[in-house]
Formats: sequence, C-alpha cells, structure tokens
Amino acid sequence: MHSSLYDYYYRSREIEGVKDPFYEVLHIDENSEMSWYQLQEISPTFPKGWFELTSLSIDDRIEFSCDYWFSVFPYDPLIRDTFQLFFQRLDGIYFFLSKNMPDDFFKAEMVYSMKGGAFFRGSPPLQAHEKVHLPVSLPKDFISFLQIHNGFAKGSDTGIFSLQKLENFYPSFAEQIAAHHKELVSEKEVVNPYHLYPFYQSYQKNDYQCFYSDWSVSGEMGNLFFSGNDVTVSPWWEKDRIEGLSFATFFEWLKFYLE
Repeated sequence: MHSSLYDYYYRSREIEGVKDPFYEVLHIDENSEMSWYQLQEISPTFPKGWFELTSLSIDDRIEFSCDYWFSVFPYDPLIRDTFQLFFQRLDGIYFFLSKNMPDDFFKAEMVYSMKGGAFFRGSPPLQAHEKVHLPVSLPKDFISFLQIHNGFAKGSDTGIFSLQKLENFYPSFAEQIAAHHKELVSEKEVVNPYHLYPFYQSYQKNDYQCFYSDWSVSGEMGNLFFSGNDVTVSPWWEKDRIEGLSFATFFEWLKFYLE
C-alpha cells in the first residue's frame, strides 16, 4: 500500500482539541479479527458484500470487483474497456472506516489503490429503498454507478456526490446563483441555474460538474462544468466540447475522471 494512502487517512492535525481530518481510523485488513456483527455495530452501512471481499486475496478482490462493475452496467465495449483498464492499473483494494467525532458511527470506504500512488475512495452503494426526489430523471448510467458507489472521489477530492447530497445541495446551489447574478451564461447562451444539477465538486472549490436538463443526447441529460469564479458554464455545442468539460453522458465524464 502506497504512502499517499496512509497519509490521507492517518495524517493528523489538532485544532482546539479537534483532530483533523479524522478522529479515528480503522483499516479493516489490520483488524481482520472483526466479525460482520461487530462491523455492523460500529458502521451500519458497511455492506455484507464488502465484508466477504475482505477475506479474499488482493488479486481476487480486484477480479471480483471488476466483474461486479461489469454486471451493473449494460454490455457496451467502450464501458467494458474503460473499466478493464481501470482495474488493470490497480495494485490493491482496501477497506477503511473513519469518523470525525467520538460519538459518530464509522463511515465505510472501499479504496482502489493505483500503481504509482493515486487512489480512489468509494462509499457504500445506493440502497434499493433510496429513491430520487428531484424534478427530473437523472441519467441511467449515473444511477447505475451509484449502485456501485453512492459517492466516489479520487484521492482527497470532494468527488461525486451521494444521491442524498445531490438532492440536498441542488436547491441552495441554484438559489445562490440566481440571487447573486442576473444571468448565468455559457458564452452567448443563457443558462437557467435551476436546470443545473450538480453531481461533482472539485476539491471543495466553487467548481462543479452539473447535469443540464436543457441539453440531452438520446433522451439523457448531458453535463457541463460550472465555474464559480467566472460564474459561467462550459459550452456544449462545439466539436471540442470535451476539452471544455462538457460531456454528452455521465459515463463519458466518468471515463475522463478515471483516467
């Protein structure tokens, strides 16, 4: 396991008696004597499937997880090649529990460690009983990915929102833009901020990737980059739109993010 992964979970600062970033961290591989019932007591969202993976070798964890990603998405050669390349770049899959305050439950994360030191952190999958409460239908490929990880980030990035965070953040995001600016524009195009649904935040900055309900490809919303500094969104009608961070599908953006 690379030092960058340990640095993320175990680096410790203390400000006025509060530890940052975590009050306590448990690496499941270093606490292998813990039973499923013990894990459930301290981390109720820890999935049974993850617990079963902890008993496998690193190579088997990677193989089984790759197969699971394949199973969630409909068969598509591009999707399969993208996921296969991602898993080929891994040198390990690990499980961490962390909490910010003494009385908190532990938050569970599945960590994909990459050859070279980078890593991705995935939250437990979306539960079957969790429903979308938004005025639009979110892209099917986004919902599919939430069934793998309901929240996902590279390194210390803020990353892809959970469904609950997206739903809670959407109203205030649109209201803040509408309250402080007369018009939100993408070059000469005016964009209604209430038609933007932020699903990714870049490193706690005022920069977001957002689904845009006024741009659809094959019936699914495309997504645009919102810059809080410039109060603009990326153009989506140009040939080089990807260079400007406009993507026709969530998977198109995810491929970019994984690479």
